[in-house]
Amino acid sequence: MSRRSQFKGICHDILGTFVSRYNDHDGYWSLGQYVTLLERLGEGQLQLKLRDATETPDSRVIAASEEYYRARFCE
Repeated sequence: MSRRSQFKGICHDILGTFVSRYNDHDGYWSLGQYVTLLERLGEGQLQLKLRDATETPDSRVIAASEEYYRARFCE
């Protein structure tokens, strides 16, 4: 059971970075920028591509987020 609780802790920490007040891009809260982008695109979910960096994202904040999380979790 320790693996399950460890995995749960890791997921909790990763998800916590999305809502952190310290998660900002160009001086604006990233979560707010994600919501604005989703509303503008008429989408209900956001997907960050962490393994394949060949596609160009729709937004600079998405590109910055993908680069950040790719560097942290896919090394």
